[in-house]
Amino acid sequence: MPMKTISPGIPLFLLAILSLGLLSAVARAAGPSRGALVEERTRLLIENAALRARLSLTREDSPYIVVDLPKKMVRLELQGVTLTSVPVQEILQNRHAKRTLSSADEVKLLETPFSLQEDRWFEVGKTLALKDTTAVRSRPDTTGALMQQIRLSPVTALLSFDRKLTLVFDGKPPRTRWERLRENARNWFRSWSAETLEGLLRRQSSEEVMVTLVMAPADVRSMAPSLLAGTRLILVP
Repeated sequence: MPMKTISPGIPLFLLAILSLGLLSAVARAAGPSRGALVEERTRLLIENAALRARLSLTREDSPYIVVDLPKKMVRLELQGVTLTSVPVQEILQNRHAKRTLSSADEVKLLETPFSLQEDRWFEVGKTLALKDTTAVRSRPDTTGALMQQIRLSPVTALLSFDRKLTLVFDGKPPRTRWERLRENARNWFRSWSAETLEGLLRRQSSEEVMVTLVMAPADVRSMAPSLLAGTRLILVP
């Protein structure tokens, strides 16, 4: 049986394929979907809020902290000039942070810099350089052992800011995949004890916006002298 055609030389199935291609081209020409437009609007609002926060500190005489999540960087700035910066290896956000830092309704939270209310430090070696470095400076490190401890010994800084924001600087030495899995399992069990750091983090995470930055131990310790009460924070999500 001969194939039906609309016009000489154009079979029906070929016309259908051409029609589908034409419809796809029209859809692409119509522009992005509503969901994409909403995401773009939210992104621009968040960027604008972070810019407003930074501009508000350009005339301050005290250094402030900028946590840039997209660039995985923590910077110490003064009047818009970067004094020092340290890289972030991994970023972890609790459910409150994921909702707050991606919502256009919550963007005003980022327009005003946060203020450090309290900092708590947790480490194995209590003599390492944190707030007060006089103990370290008074003893010459002739063997290099102390510097090795500063570089590799784990340290955690729990930073409580106003408006229910908790920032965790988690200093971890290099680990294998198996070591990380074993550590995660151990931390989960310890989180059910009220007397452990893991238990404190679990309780605080259930109530506040919490962002954890996994960094090299030496980088965490290098930020300690700048983390004074009242230090301002700009969070770039």
